Amino acid sequence: SFFLRMKCTLTSRGRTVNVKSATWKVLHCSGHVRVYDGHTEETSSGHKEPPVPYLVLICDPIQHPSNIEVPLDTKTFLSRHTMDMKFTYRDEDH
Repeated sequence: SFFLRMKCTLTSRGRTVNVKSATWKVLHCSGHVRVYDGHTEETSSGHKEPPVPYLVLICDPIQHPSNIEVPLDTKTFLSRHTMDMKFTYRDEDH
């Protein structure tokens, strides 16, 4: 499983905004890789087509911490990181 961060151009009222005004959404994705091996017949040139891998995922949206009504438990904290995963912010409460 992994987390996916993506821009969302849809507002809560159902309108679209441009990418510069879009907000970030976080999805928790879990799934697995499958291989489609439907091309078992040889082509006209005598070559077999290679199997095609594909990804099967189920993704659940994660609410932004400012929108969470239930307080975080003692084992959960909010943090921000640089691209090399160094902490730039951590909750003071935990």
